[in-house]
Amino acid sequence: MPFTCAVAECVNSKTHKLRRGGNLMFHRFPQKSEISKLWLSKCKRKDSVNVVTARICSDHFSERDYDRDLRNELLNLPTRKILKCEAVPSIFDFRNLPQFIKSDRENRVSKRASRLEIEGLLSATTNQPQPSNALEDSEDFAQDNSIETVPISNPTLEVTVLEQKLDAALKENYQLDQVVQKQRLEIIRLRTNLRSIKLKQLNTEQSFRKNTRSAFSPCQFKKLAGQKQVNYEKKDSITAMAIRNVSLKAYKNAKDCLGLPLP
Repeated sequence: MPFTCAVAECVNSKTHKLRRGGNLMFHRFPQKSEISKLWLSKCKRKDSVNVVTARICSDHFSERDYDRDLRNELLNLPTRKILKCEAVPSIFDFRNLPQFIKSDRENRVSKRASRLEIEGLLSATTNQPQPSNALEDSEDFAQDNSIETVPISNPTLEVTVLEQKLDAALKENYQLDQVVQKQRLEIIRLRTNLRSIKLKQLNTEQSFRKNTRSAFSPCQFKKLAGQKQVNYEKKDSITAMAIRNVSLKAYKNAKDCLGLPLP
């Protein structure tokens, strides 16, 4: 059944998946109603969407929304992307939708609010006074009345330092994730080796029991298994008496030195 991505303004479909060589994936809506409603709100669709048959393509999910295919990696098989149960689409491009097209005035207000927020954070850390309201409104006044003003200088040095710290923290987080993944792979490898050793041990025990049962009688096998008091069968006694009649020394050597279960 052909299908397209349920996100507004997204044109990805099954045809695009074939063209991209299988790199494009389409995910079903989650069965949990809370997460399914979040998915539906992220689609920004004006019409109704059937969550049973609708799909959202992998272009709207980040790499952090997927789990590693550790099983196939361990077995050197082609890996596949496994979407997390709590993943929510977060990558969109709604610039062409009418509700997301802002006027020049709204763009200026949004830009000024972002600038004031950054300057407020920097002034809190460096104890610098915040710019006056007259300077804050200078940009809007210049754009509305076509008067050229001098742009406000921002403390770019502090911004650069914060960005460097953020990059270092992200790099350290990535390295820790790599260490955790390696430890998980090592745990899986050790568990696999432990299962193999237990299986070999079980096969050895079964083979030993099979061979000893064919060489000894059931009563003798109980004696070998560690049972202290055993009622030997008549043929066991006959065999022991025959060995003793041939050589008493051989009988004692077989019973005491070799540990054979003789009566």
